[in-house]
Amino acid sequence: MGKSLVSCFFDSRCRSPNSTQTDDMNLCKELERLVSDVKKDIIIVGDFNFPEIDWDSCYSVNKSFESTAFLNTFHKLLLLQHVNFPTCARGTDTPHLLDLLITDDNIIQKIEPLAPLGKSDPVVLIIETNVFSQGSPLEQKLNYDKGDYEALRSYVNCNWNKKIVTVGSGVKALWNLLKDKIDSGVSLNVVLH
Repeated sequence: MGKSLVSCFFDSRCRSPNSTQTDDMNLCKELERLVSDVKKDIIIVGDFNFPEIDWDSCYSVNKSFESTAFLNTFHKLLLLQHVNFPTCARGTDTPHLLDLLITDDNIIQKIEPLAPLGKSDPVVLIIETNVFSQGSPLEQKLNYDKGDYEALRSYVNCNWNKKIVTVGSGVKALWNLLKDKIDSGVSLNVVLH
């Protein structure tokens, strides 16, 4: 696709519907600190519990302190909210958009809702971004549970007296002889995963 490789910062939040004004001011301060510290490609998801915010117009319907403070911080930081469908429904209650996907740039390509997990209310969100991370290749590790230890024992069972004579009597030389034999036996008889 010709996209450059960049890093991304991911954060998850959950705001209680019973949050105090102090809690909400702390949430706003945390968002400001996060945007200030990270600076680029921030993805924040979570249940923010602001049913009174109309996200199509970015307006607080009831103009509560909590939602107004959050929206003011949201606008000040030039953030974007990407979810445009109800994410929470319980029984016959009116569905609400409570779970938000907030970014500092237009990096979301697609959001797809799935059914809630178990008996929970919120939907599961599948999110596709246009941010690619340049990660290190996965390091292969030995899977010791799948080792062939009979073959390893046979491999290590050799004429050690003859081998010792060829390397001398120095401790380091003897250690390297033993270590190399075990290492090569492990690489032949223990699989990687």
